[in-house]
Amino acid sequence: YTDIGMIIRNHFDVVAMQEVMNPLVLEQIFQYNTDWDYRWIRSRSKSDDSDEGYAFAWNKKRFRLVAEPRLWVQYRQDRVLGQSGLLRHPFYGRFTTLGTQYGGPACEIRLINTHIRYKPSINKQLPASDIELRKREFSILVEQILNRIADQVADSNGAQIYTLLAGDYNLSLNRNGNVAPFVDEFVFVQDAAKQKRFITVQDKPTTLSCRLESNPSAESKHFIFDGYSKHNYDHFTYDELNFKNRGIRVKTDVIDSVRLYRANDFERHWREISDHIPIVLELSLK
Repeated sequence: YTDIGMIIRNHFDVVAMQEVMNPLVLEQIFQYNTDWDYRWIRSRSKSDDSDEGYAFAWNKKRFRLVAEPRLWVQYRQDRVLGQSGLLRHPFYGRFTTLGTQYGGPACEIRLINTHIRYKPSINKQLPASDIELRKREFSILVEQILNRIADQVADSNGAQIYTLLAGDYNLSLNRNGNVAPFVDEFVFVQDAAKQKRFITVQDKPTTLSCRLESNPSAESKHFIFDGYSKHNYDHFTYDELNFKNRGIRVKTDVIDSVRLYRANDFERHWREISDHIPIVLELSLK
């Protein structure tokens, strides 16, 4: 876990993590990162086999908590659209700057940390119902949760607030040769007299490829790790016009941790770090 801590320390100020099964893992990740703090919570899944943990971590020299992070359970389900609730409630965290690098204004970052359901059938072909369930969860997260939280753009002291949905959507953006199932890049929400446009960003590959060698005569299973899959599952979503009207520039990228921390050994990265590589979003504030 030392290298996971190094990745976080070298590349991030605030981190949202999914599939953190045990909070003891965080103790090991941050045992040498004394400038960092973290919170963990169980996702309270609707099924035991899908239950897992979320985590937030932040650099204490740059950010502090506004309030204790919590699961967000306040959302409406539209039965007409076939919505049946989220398999895992998202983890909601609020962070405020202690001081920006170039003496910029104080602000608050609100993060909705999510892991949308993943339920492939045995032959790995996703039936339409599984794809639709993923998209319905995304709809709830954007239209019912992100839309509500993103309405507040400044606190009582005038500090600007920036709200983002982040995590593993198990849906790809339809770009760069990525394969289905796809997430809608834009979601339009009519709210009172105003129409909002939420955009999902980050279209680079993030999941590592692992396939079973096709050799029926083999006595044991042998897996092949041969680069990235064509699934682009990890994203950020935010109110595009809200950010643009305030002059906020957004830049996304991936951390090539396979090359930087495992010398392009995909199998070691899969087994020792993750089957995903980290994604990063940078905000350029006015």
